[in-house]
Amino acid sequence: MSPTEDHNGDIGSIQEDSAETSQAHSSTRSGYVLVTSAFNEEKYIEATILSVIAQTLRPLAWVIVSDGSTDGTDSIILKYCRLHDFMSYVRAEHDATVPLPKFGAVAYRKVNALTTGLATIANLPYAYVGNIDADVTIEPTFFSTLLERFEHDTTLGMGGGYIYNVIDSKQVPAFVNQRNVGGPLRMFRRSCYEDIGGYVPYAHEDTVALITARMKGWSARSFAELKVYHHKTTSWTGIRRCKAKYRLGIFDYIMGDSPLWETLRCLKEIAESPAVLGYCLRLVGYAKGITCEKRVLPPEVLRYIRQEQNSWLRTAISGGCKC
Repeated sequence: MSPTEDHNGDIGSIQEDSAETSQAHSSTRSGYVLVTSAFNEEKYIEATILSVIAQTLRPLAWVIVSDGSTDGTDSIILKYCRLHDFMSYVRAEHDATVPLPKFGAVAYRKVNALTTGLATIANLPYAYVGNIDADVTIEPTFFSTLLERFEHDTTLGMGGGYIYNVIDSKQVPAFVNQRNVGGPLRMFRRSCYEDIGGYVPYAHEDTVALITARMKGWSARSFAELKVYHHKTTSWTGIRRCKAKYRLGIFDYIMGDSPLWETLRCLKEIAESPAVLGYCLRLVGYAKGITCEKRVLPPEVLRYIRQEQNSWLRTAISGGCKC
């Protein structure tokens, strides 16, 4: 993937920002940068942009990478880049001669877009780096509050908020796990991000980053008081949901889940539609992965995944906590 065009704010952007004295840009001591990968997000990206612009603590820089968008995404990004000098735009295209992976093609393109964008601001003296999807919104104090949490906990390598899907104007909890951090918006301490080597272009790139950070001794946490509103949601029903369950099983194998862990995880499928069928399809997918797929994660990461799972299982069996 290579950038084909780069646009930064012009004189108009400086004038616009200088008039907005209510918002502060982050300092170099605790400064943060953002990177966004966007593909055909014209319906949602403007709300995301306005949400970041409204932050009481703005980023030192925000690079939005249009990953080959064919709708009006690029024009919306450029409109705001001309008004705000902390924003920049990169157009990236996938090299058609490079085959996409069989599983995780979306993750592959997203990670390459994020890497492309981050490379354009690598020389900035930032302390934190975040990725924000092009279809989320947040409250104006989100990043100032999150950075305060980082400043108070030097072991915190990755942080975020609880994820809520916005469906028919209702906020439906989608990811409300305190000890993990959802993919739509993540902030990394720069030293943590560099320690784990950034995102890897695999399926479940979010999970790989989270596990690798814990393996390296960093903690990760989502804060309940920080809400991330996810606006583009996918409703899987019927045959699409069945296929999704099957593919999840394959992904579970690729990600290193043990047979016992997978069996127990799949038991939860009985409480979801399509009930027992979902349980069976995910297990069948896992079995398919055993026979046909290779695990792509480094051996030390796979070992750590098994160690974590075994530890959680022992704790759960002893009644200490819920997995």
